[in-house]
Amino acid sequence: APPSPVLGPLVLRPDGAWDLTVKAPAGQTFALESSADLRRWTALGPFIGTGQAEHLSLPSGNSPSRYLRATVP
Repeated sequence: APPSPVLGPLVLRPDGAWDLTVKAPAGQTFALESSADLRRWTALGPFIGTGQAEHLSLPSGNSPSRYLRATVP
């Protein structure tokens, strides 16, 4: 099985949005999912890996906490 996507640090910007670095094997399709409570998850993808670290900006949410996970179909 190919390696799973690797999530870097999640950084809250002053405007309330989030910055994230993700690295996934080139050509690998993956999804990011976001949750404020680890019970309800919202899809933020899909994405296709490039083999390089990619910087993503994610919209702000209504919660001061955010959890992320990457899933591979």
